[in-house]
Amino acid sequence: MQFHTSVTERGAFRDCRRRWYLDTVERLAPRSQVAWALHFGTIIHTGLEAYYRSGRVVTDMLDAFKAEWQEIDDTLARDYGGMYTLGIEEEWWGYYLLGEGMLLNYDAYDRREGWFDEVIEVNIEERGFVPIRDLRGRRLGGRPLLSGRIDLVVRKGDDFWVWDHKTAAQKPSYQALDLDDQGTGYCYITWKSLGIIPRGFLYNVLLKRLPKEPVLLKSTGMLSTDKSRLMTYEKFMSAIKEHDHDPAWYSDHLEELLNRGYDDFFKRDTSIRNLQQLQQFEKRVYLEYRDMREVIRHPNLAYPNPNQRNCPSCAVLPICHAMEENGNVEAMREMYVVQEPRHEIPEELRVEHAISTN
Repeated sequence: MQFHTSVTERGAFRDCRRRWYLDTVERLAPRSQVAWALHFGTIIHTGLEAYYRSGRVVTDMLDAFKAEWQEIDDTLARDYGGMYTLGIEEEWWGYYLLGEGMLLNYDAYDRREGWFDEVIEVNIEERGFVPIRDLRGRRLGGRPLLSGRIDLVVRKGDDFWVWDHKTAAQKPSYQALDLDDQGTGYCYITWKSLGIIPRGFLYNVLLKRLPKEPVLLKSTGMLSTDKSRLMTYEKFMSAIKEHDHDPAWYSDHLEELLNRGYDDFFKRDTSIRNLQQLQQFEKRVYLEYRDMREVIRHPNLAYPNPNQRNCPSCAVLPICHAMEENGNVEAMREMYVVQEPRHEIPEELRVEHAISTN
């Protein structure tokens, strides 16, 4: 098979070779677990793609979001049969309501921020594929490929920035953002695909939370100004108008909400990259490619990296546990299904060639 890896799959390989092999190469997925985070991220990405592609048309964003949600809903109903009505249907509808509210709130936030001057590219060819090169920059036999989904490339002044949309339950902490490999990878693919060396990248994080409804206090007839309550200036002003109150009664709270902005709901972090960093990344990808290639050829090299960071969220933990204690691995495999490949290599880039020995 023609070798292919993605920016994110490389990270999985470094974290745990066994998990990478079972999840990425063998494509094993638990029969009974729904990949909620993956599905939710997909519908949010689809909505944002339509939003920026249309020039911030909210109806286009919501229509694309709903269509993607419906497609996944149909798949869940088909794949899980009778289990679909035993909680899956209700939970997926809850994700629809959350996602719709997040996107509507994001529109107000994005227009207020006005972070960039021009959109250059939205979702480069759905997924950008570039050749993996050796340490001297040469193409390899077998044409191995690296890919990544570039959500957005924008211009701000004279600089170009690569955006990556993310959803998160809590505010992320990017203490080592200047060395973040995923961001470097997206800048590298943009450079090789568009011929643009980006100034850097931006992680555009949408938190999985919505503004609360303002509370009318029975004791005073006033709106609560509890600072710990998730709220936006716009939503609080709407409640003031609804109850026919004087905004001057809430001047301090309104000023605080205005200054707080949308920090409770969205977070944007940037990091600069240069040509030397992209060239170092290119060399690193080649070395990883050689290691991955050997693991594919010799699965016994797919050793695990068990620890309290990797294992609790690992979908193939039961198989790994059986391997470690020399248990019934095949019985554990019966709990899994083999999925289709995550990404298809475009027809024009395919070669009928085994993995190169170069």
